Amino acid sequence: MAAVLAAILLMLSGCVKEPLAPPPMLPRPTATDETQAVLRLGQERLAKGQNSEAADAFRAALKMRSTPAQVGEARLGLAKALAGEGENALALGQLKELLAQGPLPPVQLEAGLLAARLERDLNQLPAATARLRSLLSSPPLILKPPERRQALGLLAEVLQAQGQYAAAAVNLLRLAPDTPPQELVALAGHLAQVAGRASSREVEPLLSQTNDPTLRAGLTLALAQARLREGRMEQAEADLNSLRQQPAAQPFLPQVQELTQELGQARQVEASAVGVILPLSGPYETHGRNVLAAVELGLGVFSGAEHPSTLFIEDSGNDPKQAVEALTRLAGQRKVMAVIGPLDSASALAAARQAQALQVPLISPSPVEGLTKAGDYVFQNFFTPADQVNALLDEAMDRRGLKRLAVLAPRTAYGQGFAKHFDAGVLARGGQVVRTVFYDPNQTDFSADIRQVAQLAPSGFKGARLEGPQPSSDIEALFIPDNVERVGLILPQLAYNGVTGLTLLGTSLWHNPKLLEAGGRLLQNAIIPDAFDAKNPASQVAAFVTEFQKAMSREPNVIDAHGYDSALLLRRILQGPQPPRTRQAMREALAEIKGVQGACGELSMGPDRRVRKPLPLFTVRGDAFQRLEVPAASAAGDASASEPAEEFAPSAPLPPATPAVPAPAATIPR
Repeated sequence: MAAVLAAILLMLSGCVKEPLAPPPMLPRPTATDETQAVLRLGQERLAKGQNSEAADAFRAALKMRSTPAQVGEARLGLAKALAGEGENALALGQLKELLAQGPLPPVQLEAGLLAARLERDLNQLPAATARLRSLLSSPPLILKPPERRQALGLLAEVLQAQGQYAAAAVNLLRLAPDTPPQELVALAGHLAQVAGRASSREVEPLLSQTNDPTLRAGLTLALAQARLREGRMEQAEADLNSLRQQPAAQPFLPQVQELTQELGQARQVEASAVGVILPLSGPYETHGRNVLAAVELGLGVFSGAEHPSTLFIEDSGNDPKQAVEALTRLAGQRKVMAVIGPLDSASALAAARQAQALQVPLISPSPVEGLTKAGDYVFQNFFTPADQVNALLDEAMDRRGLKRLAVLAPRTAYGQGFAKHFDAGVLARGGQVVRTVFYDPNQTDFSADIRQVAQLAPSGFKGARLEGPQPSSDIEALFIPDNVERVGLILPQLAYNGVTGLTLLGTSLWHNPKLLEAGGRLLQNAIIPDAFDAKNPASQVAAFVTEFQKAMSREPNVIDAHGYDSALLLRRILQGPQPPRTRQAMREALAEIKGVQGACGELSMGPDRRVRKPLPLFTVRGDAFQRLEVPAASAAGDASASEPAEEFAPSAPLPPATPAVPAPAATIPR
């Protein structure tokens, strides 16, 4: 038994397992590890284009306990995410904080390049220039070729945007050592484009900075461009002939051919010659001579400038055929660079077609609709009937909430054209033109028309002699597109027939002191659009008004102001640092006009080649016109820019002429 028990105990003891060893202790994640995991998440989201989600991750990392390197990585990642969302200013702020932390070589270079790019996009060009120059001269790490190319290319771009073309070209030349051979032709082409906008004296020294034939060919092309622009025709031709003989210049032969054609065109025009076509005889002679004086002031013909423009003057006589013949003479015999005029609608339309056919830039101070449809050499500097109507309705309907309007207009092209635009504008704004009444422009008694448009009883109203309640009307505003003389007759008849309390709407013809004399007390709170205010204290306006009054012994009107501004735009181009030498270059320069201060405010060329300018509104308070304060976004043509213009739509006639005053004697070719 003892043996059996011993055996059983031995078996049981053999089945007992040895105790398990405790599992090894894993290290607890540190704060640094947790931050790194969040940073990885942010980078993954950034790679997938999930900028908003990536920004959230990087912001979370910035709130955690992080090392300086992790903070730098988080700020750089957040800046990239913000830039991807279009929040460039916020992104730049993050980068500036990162770069202010101190030396962080792993991210400092990338952050600096991104900061410079954002500064470029935010138009902070001097800051971008300084940053890039610092990166190139004292980089936080040795620049690798791709990084160096990126910095130099960006610096050249920023300098070019600031008009520093020679400095930009220098940095493009610095790109050459890191440029693969297969990309050298593209670099030389870019170099020619940039350096070609510098002066020839700035381009010439650049040729000594490289021995590469391809780059030298690009610089020679740039030199030819500069000399052509400066009027040095013989030297430009020699440069082009030299390029034709260089094997390395073969990729640039199309540009050589194009410059050769421009050289031929430049020899067909006088770079400083401008033509003007105005009605200097006939019914609008006074207007033509007044505008001629304004054009002379705008061009600075008598200002004693170092390189004054030469003005050739032609008379349109208010005849479209005569205007076309005048333009042909100016283009062929006088070799003018551009033409101003004509004024009246028919002559302007005819001259526009001829200008396009001859490819002569024409800028017309005419209000005719659809003028620029003639082609890309035709520009217009006036506000159209559609512009005036839109400005009126912006105030009357959009800001004052008037919905029921009526029209009382002459049965003329002017009145009917304005009525058509008014009806379309009111309908587009959800209002209603309750009634439109046209009257004979030769009549003087408007009582029947007034009763009809105001829906009064046929028996009429006899002013103060009628006892009882005042007659009422179902309209809130009345639009009267007519000249000062007829409006001066209509205003007292409105009051006589009891049509009071309405908001009166007029056209630019109402902005005339004569109307104040005829019925100023009846015009209180009327709305009147006009692009020119002779009382404007702005320096450009005051100078124009003063000089015009000296020349013509009267205050300029809006037509004079548009003639002055048209000439001013040409003067800005022709007497600028890089005046065009061909009509094509003049056309391109006109199309790029921006922010020029003129008599009618800030002038910029719209995509339809119509000059954009403010179209202020005026009212009458007491015995004087007073400018209405409206949002700055209201500008001539803005509201109607998307609407198709009608080529032969009725347009504004010239206002009644004032007594003729002889134009100042001019020592200019005729």
